[in-house]
Amino acid sequence: MYTLKQLAKVLKPLKVFGPLESASIDHLAIDSRQVGLSDKSLFFAFKTSKNDGHIYVSQLIKAGVRTFVISDEAVLTRFKSENTFFLVKDVLSALQLLAAYHRNRFDFQCIAITGSNGKTIVKEWLAHCMEQAPSLIRSPKSYNSQIGVPLSLWQINQHHSIGLFEVGISRKGEMQRLRSMLLPTMGIFTNIGTAHSENFSSSTEQIREKLQLFVSENSQMDKSRSTFRHCEKLIFPADHPEILTLVSELSELQNVTKCSWGYSEKSTLRLLSVHPDYGGTYIYALYKEENKELWIPFENEVSLHNGLTVWLCLLELNWPEETIVKRMADLPSVKMRMEIIRGLRNCLLINDSYNMDLQAVKSALNLLSEQSFSGIDSFVRQGFSKKTFIVSDIFQHVRPTDEKYRKLSQWSAHAGVQRVIAIGKEISKAKEFFPMDFFPFDTTEDFLSQWRKFDFKNEAILIKGARPFAFERIVARLEKTFHDTVYEVNMNSLVHNLNYFRFLLTPGTKIMAMVKAFSYGSGSYEVANVLQQHKVDMLGVAYVDEGITLRQEGIHLPIMVINPDMHSAAAMIEHQLEPEIYSFRTLESFICELKKQAVTEVYPIHIKIDTGMHRLGFSTEELQGLADVIKADNKLVVKSIFSHMVASEDPMQREFSLQQISVFKESSEQFSVNLGYNPCRHILNSAGILRFPEATFDMVRLGLGLYGLSLDEKVQKRLKTVGVLKTVISQIKTLKPGDSVGYGRKFHITQSNTRIATLPVGYADGIDRRLGEGKAYVRINNSSVPIVGAICMDMLMVDVTNIKAKEGDEAILFGDDPSLSKLAEICGTIPYELLTGISPRVRRVYYEE
Repeated sequence: MYTLKQLAKVLKPLKVFGPLESASIDHLAIDSRQVGLSDKSLFFAFKTSKNDGHIYVSQLIKAGVRTFVISDEAVLTRFKSENTFFLVKDVLSALQLLAAYHRNRFDFQCIAITGSNGKTIVKEWLAHCMEQAPSLIRSPKSYNSQIGVPLSLWQINQHHSIGLFEVGISRKGEMQRLRSMLLPTMGIFTNIGTAHSENFSSSTEQIREKLQLFVSENSQMDKSRSTFRHCEKLIFPADHPEILTLVSELSELQNVTKCSWGYSEKSTLRLLSVHPDYGGTYIYALYKEENKELWIPFENEVSLHNGLTVWLCLLELNWPEETIVKRMADLPSVKMRMEIIRGLRNCLLINDSYNMDLQAVKSALNLLSEQSFSGIDSFVRQGFSKKTFIVSDIFQHVRPTDEKYRKLSQWSAHAGVQRVIAIGKEISKAKEFFPMDFFPFDTTEDFLSQWRKFDFKNEAILIKGARPFAFERIVARLEKTFHDTVYEVNMNSLVHNLNYFRFLLTPGTKIMAMVKAFSYGSGSYEVANVLQQHKVDMLGVAYVDEGITLRQEGIHLPIMVINPDMHSAAAMIEHQLEPEIYSFRTLESFICELKKQAVTEVYPIHIKIDTGMHRLGFSTEELQGLADVIKADNKLVVKSIFSHMVASEDPMQREFSLQQISVFKESSEQFSVNLGYNPCRHILNSAGILRFPEATFDMVRLGLGLYGLSLDEKVQKRLKTVGVLKTVISQIKTLKPGDSVGYGRKFHITQSNTRIATLPVGYADGIDRRLGEGKAYVRINNSSVPIVGAICMDMLMVDVTNIKAKEGDEAILFGDDPSLSKLAEICGTIPYELLTGISPRVRRVYYEE
């Protein structure tokens, strides 16, 4: 907490408008859309070329914010004096001053990481290796800018003993401001490349500027604690001659202990040899006259260099060697830049559209040149007929145009690139430097309008572009893989089923559509988006992460979380998800989190009553006390009261179902009286809508029926099948009597030659093994053919002796026939299990007729 009087001293404003008494701040905000804004927030009104934070002041005041840092005095004419405004010359400088003051209050190990590339990976790998340290803090994501660094530093508190902060600059003069905030005690210089180099005259100037991060800094804050801080150690690559020279010669670094890695004899961590093996790399080195050995699960050069940086840092921190070896053998892939993904028609896509500079291009081309991609399945090892490079203009580089594209051409040829698709007005004119096939386009749109003519097939494709070219659109086009097994989702059928149940409801009855479990296997966002377009009132998910995914995809409907994990309450609040509250424990936890997040507006919750399921929910005896707790807290509003029917689909359980409805009616009415208002009420699911229309109350929850499934045969005929799982025949073999098929020899050929077709789908795709050995069938060319032998992980076999069939023909595993209900009956289970069991690796295709 900082009082406004403290802030007035730290920020050094030109003027202060409004009161400074009896108020404090613990939250910094730069975005008016942030959740959790309150009277404890300090909003910095930044002006940029695209926006102006001052225009959101009115909106923020309505949200409860009372304190602002502004640079435009004109904004003051519109607001009352109870709000406090710090008028400053430069809002960014004010933010950095506050961050510097805050950081200087804490004396801890502060590790600052800079360089052209690899900052985030090194930071994340260090954090991974230090996972057991309870007092570790690190900058989130890639918060390494003039704004990102102060926001990262604001997170520091008295419990932290070690911090990892990445730092990036794009021009001269920036590093000194960042150093004054960070005051690092240890530094890491990853490498030097051409990323963000356009504002530097040379790489020497760029290195010199970055090294300013590690220069000793006189502290002007908190004289009682420490008046002088300096960087004690610097980790850097000794094999980079320019970095080595400047680190050694700069007088400003004379008090810094230099710790390097490389093959040089003078390196602190001296490399002896590296050996790629077992999908990774063994590293042998000498450290303080002791032989060291390490294995990391990566083979490429970039990961090796980042790994060596992390290893040396941990050694210098005296981290336990056993922990180092164990944790580094389990280094994770940091999904930020290069991604290897499957593409259409047996293509391999190397997606590296994150940034664009020559050093990054070289690294990507190194990956393309490798013939063995560790960690990728047999799909990759099939081999490619060609290598294609889709590349844009190179902006971030100080080299002359001719020189940089000549270098690009040389590296491309060395990687075995046979054709280059060049996008951008600059690179399009560089055809003379490229001896391979060269296809120029001025814009990404130009290429996308003609991409089909390239007939991409059986090739490795490197996609590398500067951000303005939006190459993610190219990736999206090329990664639409055409796997043999697909789950087709008919959106027209989905809407038909929604409207069927709407017709059964009393006008005005609301609908909550259940999209939990990946929309019962049908795809979360795609289904939710259609439901949103067709005006359902609410969505239901099982867990918080499902709701977050929908929010991130742009779904704005109210979303109820049926089984909320209160450890995720902060994320739930951030994404405006509405929790089911089923116990006093969950209620108290959520109230606590609301206070912690300083939420000022009332927050909607949903109360679950246990009327006979005996799974989750408040008993009827607990409802009076529950109402008292909720009324005592002015931050909660009960949006709905609901219960869960046990056997709504079972005619034999009708009396029990009616009893449930009666208990719910009485208890929810009394609970509403105790609350003093009437929340929405709901108890019916899909089957309940059909069997108990008198109990629709205010809302119903539509689940399995939405996806075209009902245990009522008459209703099933009225619903339309939403999902069809289909594949194609991979191979057909003619077997002789005495031959057997599949694992365990479960099926034998007895009397005559038999044609067996193999389908590329198995239990790993969601085909239950209980359907094998002749118990179920698939449809090929409008005929039913039995599944024979045991179902394998990735394949199953069918007998096509009596039908016309050839390799490549389509096979339907379920849809209208065989239906999921029929297959569930064979397995002795329910359709839910089979539907939600469809593997994520099965490609979903969505279409409208």
